[in-house]
Amino acid sequence: MIRISEALSCERVATYFKGDYTIGDYYTADRVGGTGTWQGRGAERLGLAGDVSPDDFFALLRGQSPRDGCQLVAAETGSGKHRAAWDVQAAPDKSVSLVALVGGDRRVIDAHLTAARRALAELEEHALVKDRKRRPVASRNLVIARFDHDSSRALDPHLHSHHVVFNLTERAGRRSGHGEWRALEPRDLFAEQLHVTAIYQAELARELQALGYEVRADAQGLVRIAGISEEVIESFSKRRRQILDEVARRGGAGNYADRQRAALYTRAPKRHDIDPAELRAAWRDEAARNGLDLDRLRRAADARRAAGAGVSAADALAQARASVAWAADHHT
Repeated sequence: MIRISEALSCERVATYFKGDYTIGDYYTADRVGGTGTWQGRGAERLGLAGDVSPDDFFALLRGQSPRDGCQLVAAETGSGKHRAAWDVQAAPDKSVSLVALVGGDRRVIDAHLTAARRALAELEEHALVKDRKRRPVASRNLVIARFDHDSSRALDPHLHSHHVVFNLTERAGRRSGHGEWRALEPRDLFAEQLHVTAIYQAELARELQALGYEVRADAQGLVRIAGISEEVIESFSKRRRQILDEVARRGGAGNYADRQRAALYTRAPKRHDIDPAELRAAWRDEAARNGLDLDRLRRAADARRAAGAGVSAADALAQARASVAWAADHHT
């Protein structure tokens, strides 16, 4: 699923950066040491690639060039405030997290990252900026810092990536090769949320089936790896239960807005005192208690892959349509 946050202030994103984004989980610590990764055409145009440095990140939050400190985007007229960024989160179904993180199939992590990258590339195609007559025009470039994580606040396995989309984009200038940096016109990004969710789900299905895993779309339109029971999913979904319990306590209807509010009300600080090896062992123990044999699931996937099983265009389209149908019902 792809979810786009409300506009975030510089102070709020800075808090997330220090307390959440750059605290490496067990696999991200192995990969990038808790840092993030730059992506997007806008980042390329600013000369940003590879690991995210704090200095560059905070300069962009202030709307400044990370190279020379010049102001690329001014504060909003009237308020004097600056909408710094949006958090675009990509997360697969719990079954995918279990196979990737508890079962240790790192190829599934790569499948998630590939699907998320393709979805964000599509989102970038819809980046808009206002022209000199205040009309929205396409810029087709974003500056994105990606941070990958593997656990929820309840310490369940939860594969997800935060894409911090900064509030600046390069508008074509009067002279070829001389662009002008301006604030994003974000309305089209939100309008494309359902579309990029469908792309993420379809690409994830394609990648997983290429690895030999059987997939299906659940009632929410999310791509699931077949062979993992609802009881196991529920056991590893403690954070979801916290949110739903809070919705029930407040007498909410259980819609998307209710769940978002409940998530904020029950948002505990992320724990940083957990030993990664102990957490992995606890996940494996919980899987064993639930009778989940992820090694068997992977062997079956490897056998299907060796036999030449793959994903058809029709299957990918079906996954996309199911995802869009659910998102349209629950996010509008």
